[in-house]
Amino acid sequence: MTTTIKHLDDTPFAGPKNGPDVIGHLVVWNLPQTKTTFAAVAAALTEAGLDEAEARAKLPQNVLRKVLRKLDTNKLVDRVASDESSVSYQVSRKLRVDDGLEYERDVVVSLSKSDATVSCPDDPERGQEIQRLVNESCGERSGGDIITIGDRIFRKANVDKERWREAGGVYYFPARSFEIVDKVERFYALLGVRMSRMPIPKGDPRAESEVNQLVVAGNERRISELRASIQELTIDNRPDTFERRAEQIRHRRLMIECSVELMAAERQRLLDALDEADQDLIAVVDRITGAPDLESGSDDQGQAQDGQDAAQDGPGATDGANVGDPALETADAS
Repeated sequence: MTTTIKHLDDTPFAGPKNGPDVIGHLVVWNLPQTKTTFAAVAAALTEAGLDEAEARAKLPQNVLRKVLRKLDTNKLVDRVASDESSVSYQVSRKLRVDDGLEYERDVVVSLSKSDATVSCPDDPERGQEIQRLVNESCGERSGGDIITIGDRIFRKANVDKERWREAGGVYYFPARSFEIVDKVERFYALLGVRMSRMPIPKGDPRAESEVNQLVVAGNERRISELRASIQELTIDNRPDTFERRAEQIRHRRLMIECSVELMAAERQRLLDALDEADQDLIAVVDRITGAPDLESGSDDQGQAQDGQDAAQDGPGATDGANVGDPALETADAS
């Protein structure tokens, strides 16, 4: 079943009251089970005052992976190559042998990122069926795709969406984000997604304490994941990857400094953690580029350099586990 766009011209949109006595909203939305068209999503984005290019952000390579997994449910699908123009996946059979498992190549399927053309030299007839399914999938958007577009818009607008419960489903949005939340709510409504918003009033000690703890936990998680991603940097990463980490530290610092939900002591503790993340990045860069030749300078210069190195090696300057965060988009290509 496919749904079409709902025009709201006769019923002017009005979100919940956004007065000065509100610190934020608890927000929940339903996930529609129906599918809609690309054209309807693009029209809804435009009518809501958002960039219709977000409708095209469902990349063809993601569509190909989903099609292959759906078509070959009992086989393995692995990406084997990717560049600016194309992406390739290998479909393999898993075979049981006497002493374990073996993997046998079935086919390799490639897809052009510019026009979603499929190539399958191993089995051209099968390639035609895959092309048909890719074409169908590229032309429609599921309820999950619509919610994903909303999440991407929030990230680009630098909105920290905090989970009110561990399992998700209920989120806290600060008052400063209401303008973009209003637009996304309208976008959702045009496509049959209902967003419910409950204002949280200022002046209630219990509510303000809960929100403070929520925002602190969200920032702690983001900083922890950022520091872990810094420790994963190697000489194989591009220079702009290091620059993005530095920008992410600056951005997180700005978000913490302008957060009215945070109490002074918690704000300072989070800013101190970002200082440590900054030292982490400096230490990783020094480790990759190599320590300077201390013997080439005077003893005084060597002692000064030792002092700088000690200052740079903060408590977080250790090898860390690989932990990623989609909200920070830390999965950078090497």
